Order: sequence, then structure tokens, then C-alpha cells
Amino acid sequence: MDSGHHSHHYSARIALGMRLKRWRMGQDLNIANAAEKLGVSTATWGHWETGEHLPSGDLLLAIEDLTHIPLHVLFCPHFDDCPYAIDGHFPSPGQPCCRCGAVPSVAPAAS
Repeated sequence: MDSGHHSHHYSARIALGMRLKRWRMGQDLNIANAAEKLGVSTATWGHWETGEHLPSGDLLLAIEDLTHIPLHVLFCPHFDDCPYAIDGHFPSPGQPCCRCGAVPSVAPAAS
């Protein structure tokens, strides 16, 4: 795997992890509570938050259902200045995310 490809997936893992943590804390949940809501282990949720792993496709859809955050917003690389990441108002289906223009598509492959 070339380094550019690796860094892309690393960024996706970090973006997802940061959003999961922000969502969890906003819900006043600890990692164990969040993991239980999704039906995964505490270690699994923790690995997602730290960016060590990405969830599988089915789990990504379950995360989207649980958090009500569209997948393309979960993976937006502009975490700190994405208006959707900050205020929780998300684009309509098919509409681009913030200034990066990310649109709903297949999520990055789990690694």
C-alpha cells in the first residue's frame, strides 16, 4: 500500500473517531454506554474513537442510525470548522458537506 493511500484511510479513521467522541460526550455517555447502545464491545468503540480501526459497513450504518449524523459528515476532514460538525444541522440527502463539498457516497473501506 502506498503512503498516500494509507494517509487517506488514517485521516478517515481520525475524523470518524473525533466525531464519535464529540457525539458521545454530547450525549453524556461514557464509552461503555455508547458501545452498549450499538451492541459492540467497549474496546471496539475505544478503537474507533482513537482512530485505530474503522467499523465495518454494517456498523457504519448502525452508527449513522444511532448518532443521526450522515456518513459523509462523519468522515468530513474539516472537523473543527465544518458547520455541520459544530452545530449538528446536517445537509439534506445528496447535498454536499461544508466547504469541502463531500457528498454521500460509499464510506472508506474498513481496515
